Amino acid sequence: MMDGSFNIVLAIGFALWVLVPFYTKYYDWEDAQRVELRKQCLSEHNETYCECMDNMVFKAYPYDEYQKIDKQNDTNYLEFIKDSKEECFSDSWF
Repeated sequence: MMDGSFNIVLAIGFALWVLVPFYTKYYDWEDAQRVELRKQCLSEHNETYCECMDNMVFKAYPYDEYQKIDKQNDTNYLEFIKDSKEECFSDSWF
């Protein structure tokens, strides 16, 4: 009986450990900030691509952290963009 309860507690703990950081990053962005990011993307790309890339950014970075990044020189950000582009252009997104 004790093993089953312990497994449930571990499963709930793991779910919280995974979901809380995602939630705080994704919902840290206000609607106006999301619209501005979308507007910048749409000036250069199509809507489907922008939706995919914006969702990747929203999930990966809180707004404050995104604003502080040197988007031209930060190697982690550039690698993130490269990987995100590959994922957005893959057949699984469309």
